[in-house]
Amino acid sequence: MKPDQFHMRDLPTEHSRNVWQPGTEELHMNVLVLREGEQIAKHVNQVLDVIVTCLRGSGTLSIDQDEVDVESGSIVLIPQGAERVIQAGSEGMVYTTVHRKRGGIMPTIKHP
Repeated sequence: MKPDQFHMRDLPTEHSRNVWQPGTEELHMNVLVLREGEQIAKHVNQVLDVIVTCLRGSGTLSIDQDEVDVESGSIVLIPQGAERVIQAGSEGMVYTTVHRKRGGIMPTIKHP
């Protein structure tokens, strides 16, 4: 796998949460994998807008308690200051997060 490219065919077979994170000067991007029922716990990004793109599977984004169902091909904007929870569906979920670069936060993972 090239450091500036990710293809779903390169998704590791062993479970890993953050499977790809390119190094750029301006953007912060992750490709993340949640297993069936796993959840990124409630957190708030007070600094930036974040784009979430579902690549495979399905799940639910809770944005300020508004439930948004996502599936492969869904793209959702989470506005700065919004409280969010990401919950994988029955197939699990592979998704990206993208925002401009800044100091990172590490939300907790809840297992079913």
